Formats: sequence, structure tokens, C-alpha cells
Amino acid sequence: MRQLAGRGWARSRWVGVIAVWVALAACSDEQSERDVSADGAQATLGEGTWSSEFLGGMQTFLYVPPTEPALAGKRALMVSLHGCSQRPEAIRDDGNWPLTADDYGMVVAVPGAPDGGVLFGCWDYYGSNHTRTNRHNDNLLGLVSALLAKPELNIDPNQVYIAGLSSGASQAMVMGCLAPDVFAGVGLNAGPTVGTGSGDIGRVATTASRARALCERLAGGNQSWFSTQMTSIIYGDNDFTVAPAYNRLNADVMAAIYGASGPTTFSTDTLPGANTRGRGWLWSDGARERVMLIENTGLGHNWPAGGGGTQGVFVVQNSVNYPAALTRFLFENNTRAGATLNLPPQIILSEADANADGAIQVSGRAEDPDGAIAEVTAEVADAAGVVVATPQLSLDAAGGFGFITEPVAPGNYRVQITVVDDGGLAAEAIATVTVQAPEPDPDPDPDPDPEPDPDPEPEPAAPVLQDVQVSVADDCASVQIVASDANGDVETVEVVFDGGDRVVEALPAGARLWGALACGFAAGSHTAEVVVTDATGLSDASAPSSFLIEAEPAPVGVTSTLTEHINAGRLTWAEYATYYLRYGGAPFTLYEQPDGSWSDTPPGGVGEEPEPEPGEGCGASYTASNYAHVQEGRAYVCGGYACANGSDENLGLYNTFITTTLYEVEPDFYTTEACR
Repeated sequence: MRQLAGRGWARSRWVGVIAVWVALAACSDEQSERDVSADGAQATLGEGTWSSEFLGGMQTFLYVPPTEPALAGKRALMVSLHGCSQRPEAIRDDGNWPLTADDYGMVVAVPGAPDGGVLFGCWDYYGSNHTRTNRHNDNLLGLVSALLAKPELNIDPNQVYIAGLSSGASQAMVMGCLAPDVFAGVGLNAGPTVGTGSGDIGRVATTASRARALCERLAGGNQSWFSTQMTSIIYGDNDFTVAPAYNRLNADVMAAIYGASGPTTFSTDTLPGANTRGRGWLWSDGARERVMLIENTGLGHNWPAGGGGTQGVFVVQNSVNYPAALTRFLFENNTRAGATLNLPPQIILSEADANADGAIQVSGRAEDPDGAIAEVTAEVADAAGVVVATPQLSLDAAGGFGFITEPVAPGNYRVQITVVDDGGLAAEAIATVTVQAPEPDPDPDPDPDPEPDPDPEPEPAAPVLQDVQVSVADDCASVQIVASDANGDVETVEVVFDGGDRVVEALPAGARLWGALACGFAAGSHTAEVVVTDATGLSDASAPSSFLIEAEPAPVGVTSTLTEHINAGRLTWAEYATYYLRYGGAPFTLYEQPDGSWSDTPPGGVGEEPEPEPGEGCGASYTASNYAHVQEGRAYVCGGYACANGSDENLGLYNTFITTTLYEVEPDFYTTEACR
């Protein structure tokens, strides 16, 4: 694997190391003229701005960098998708995209899922019924088209990428399969694979061969574009939300589609970020790396921002810098752009200061990510601009350099290091060093203070609940909790529903974040109270939060004759005989099902004719979602579906959307057939 040391990564290693002002600029002679604004000020990294536009039917945050594009003279576009229970503002504010976007001159678009998303704000990646004109797919393709149509953005259609977290990752995979001609690269962060449902996130519910077949089917006549597409995948070994095995499965699926061989391993120490511990795998086609898989040690179900921002909702900083790692991988391996990536060199300053003698001492390292350093020079000037030293520099085998000037008078000095690579691109590092006038030695203290006592152990403190949010979808309640503890020893977070009728333990979802999901609530008003307890038994409880489960509306059908149903596309001629035997030429009613098909049975399994009442000894009947049947012991999970206990009848997909009525004909034996 190439040494991953991108343009912005070097900066993150030395900004903050030196307690002086440091600026970095990287340009060629040709670029320097283009980068000067109308007032003569030099454009520098970090000056790009976020704006908000309504694009593709979605409110979208757009970041446009001030820097020149790094590949083929045109800008790349990165579409970054949020996860469930996460808003796009979290990716905008904390996702650490601007630094990488500036480094590569790349536009970043962060849309919000249309209409607030589906279940818990998720992207609609579920199932296999995807086209370019349905679900959330047409919105994302419309977003890309709208941005490509803006000439002022100068976006290259061969450099369009999409990435996401959780449901955003799964939606990104759907888009990569559905439109490989549009998306040259895909970034997946802890997402289930294509074709899975909302109830399949906790365990792998399909196979690599089935997922591959679906991906290729979605591409249709655009499968040839897979030959130049790339996929990067990252997940954490501390993710207890999405089954980790999905990530390796997704890598195997895309490698098989691309015809890439592997995997080979690489050290994650070469990646950027605040915590790069983990394992890495690569699949290649001989000429280029096509699939990259990263397991980041300690990372949970979060976007790995890698130290370039603040801790946010489902965003962590103690991780690999995935925006930088993903972008570097895509730029290095893009064959569609028809140009070779030529990056400028970097300078990593580890020291720029004055010593006790009043001499200025500087050390650091220079490197070129895609070539070699041809020249390195240094200049030291006083506050009036008079050059006081021009040390002669050379690089050691590791690219290191350093110098110490003769002692200089007290004052402020400007140190400039310039490196030029073998492609003619240059970079500068500038530091301001203050030389202080020497102070006389103080009188020695004849009676030095004794060593202070070590800090006492902190007193136990109760945890504090900071925020509780309850959202509702169908018969389910999702509770998002923010809590903290001064001793950092939170032990349990529990959600008490309806005064104690049901208690659900919340699971960690990030720093100071917990989440809980409960389903099967009856229509009407309910309450949720959160109790957080630490290891010493101290606790805090929230006031009850009220939420309303609305009654499910009666399904609305379409009544027509058999021929009219077929002509309208609700039935096919292959189904003619079945429905003719039932209804002949008389009108009858069809209902649209959750998967888009039509049936004379309303969604939920209750037909037009009422089921007979259970007979004597038949037991109770239960109408609930397939998810609730499994959770309450009336059914079990069978390969992504729910199957009834005892009768083993297939009830349909294991999720919260499909509702079924089960009859208990004998203890722990359930069937969909009512007793007669």
C-alpha cells in the first residue's frame, strides 16, 4: 500500500506542537497567481464556507473550498450522508470535512434525508426494490445533477463520490450499485449490506453472493462502470449496533464485482488520525487498489472524524481521520479522471523556538507523498524584514532537517522553511519566534517548599442527565439520552416506560450518549422516564416524557375489475387465473403492500372478510408487528424473516413495518389460521 500521508494530514501532525503562529501554503508558480484574491490577500487553507441550499428535494449543506483542485484541474464532489437518529448538522459541524476538502480542492455536500427520513430519520436503503426514480435514490441523483450543472463549482463528473454512516453507508452502497456510472467511489462506515431490512442490522441476514447479485442487478446496463469504481470501508471493533461482519461481507461483495484480488494487509499506522490502532486490508486489480477495509480499535457506531473537530452526536474524534483516509484512497486510485494526482510536498515542524542563549533553533521533516524533495531552504528575518540568517539545510534519510542560529537580539523573528519537490511544486512553513531578554538568576531559596501532597481521590459524584429525547415511529419509541458523570463511572442507563410496565436498558451510542428502542406499544399516550446509575449506586432520574402512539389508519384500497387492475399495472397477466377464480368479472379491491406489490389482503394480513372468532379452547389472538412477535416470544427470526413458534409459518420480513395476527391454538404453538 502507498504511504498514506496526504496534503492535510501533515498539517494535523504539527499544528499545535509549536506555541507560535504557523501558516502553511502549498502552490506552484502558476497556482500562486490564481490563488491571490482581488484585494491581494493570499488564499489559505480553512477559508472555505458552508452554505445551505435546497437540492434534489433535500436541505443540503454545501462546502466550497478556497483552494485549487488537486486532480485534472477540476473539483471532486463528496456527498456525505448522516446516519439514523443523527442530523446532517452533526456531519457539517463535527465530521472534519473542511480540512480535507481544502487539501484537495473538493466540494462537500451534506444532505438531510428527504422528509426527515424513514424510521428514526434513516435513509431508505431497505430491501431490493430500488430504481433511479424511487425511494431516496432520485433525490441523491438529483442533488448530483444540480451541482454538476453549476459552472462556478467546476465539478468533474468523473470525480463524484458518496459516503455515509450506518443507514447513510447502506444508502451509499445502494447508490454505488444503482449508479456506478455516476459514483466513481463509495465510502461505507458501519452499514448493513444491500437488500437487508430494518430488523437485520444486528446480525448478518444475507450472503455475499446474494448481495453481489442484487448489486449487479441494480446496476443493470451500467455494470461496465464497475471496472473503474472504488470502495472504502471502515468500522470499529466496539460497534454493538451494526453487526461487524457486514463490513467484511461488503468488502468481499465489491471486490468480487470489481474482479479485484486479495486481500493483503497493511498497517493502520500509516493512516491519519488521533487513534489509528487497528487492522487494514486491501484488494487490488494489479494496477490500482480497488477496495480498502479498515477496522479501527476502540471505535463504536460513530463517524470517525479523527481529531479535526469536536465530539458530536454519533461522531468521535479519537479515531482514524476517515475523511482524509477515504479521500486520499479515492484520489490515488481514480482512473476515470484521466490524469495523475500530483500533490505538493509537506513540511512537518516539530520545533521552532529560542533557546536560553538567545539563538533560534528549528527542526522538522519534509516529505513528498508522490515524489521526492529536490530542495529545502531556510530564512530568518527580524521584525523589520532584515534577513539575519540563511542556514544551509539538507535532509537526512528520513527527511529530517534542523538548525541553530547564532544568538540574536531580543525581539520577534520570522522563520520561513521552503521545500520544492521533483515536480516543481513548493510548500512553505512559517513560524514566528520571540527571543526574550535574559533575566537575572533569582536568589536561591534557602528553604524550598516541601513536595506537595498528591491530589486526593475525587469525591463520588452522582451522574447527571443532560437531555432526553423521545421519537415515535409506528408502534415503536426511540429514546436518545445524554448523560455524564464527573467520575466517569456510569454503570447502567434504563428507560422505564409507563411507570414500570416495561424497563429497557439503553445501550452506549457514543461519548455521553445512550439509546434505547422499544416496540409493541398500544395506540394512546405513554411515558418514558430515564434512570442513570453509576458504579457507586448514585443515580439521577428524568421527569416522565410523554409520547403518543397513533392508531394505524385503515388501509385504503383500489376497487376495479380484474382487467382494469391488470391494465393499471397492479396485477400481471400471470396472476389472471388466480384472481379470476376468486372474483370472475366482478369488481374487487386491491391494497398496496409495503414491498410495492398489490394484493386483495390489506397490509397486516387481515383480509376483506373478517376472520372468524377463535373457537372454544383456541386461546388468545395477537395482532402486532413481526418485530414485536419475535420480541414477545410468539415467533423467531428465520433468515431475515419472522416465523411463528410451533407452526413455523413464514410471517414476512422481520421488521416493525409488517403486521400479522397470530392465534395461540395451544401453549407456545401459533398460527395465522383462526380457529373455526
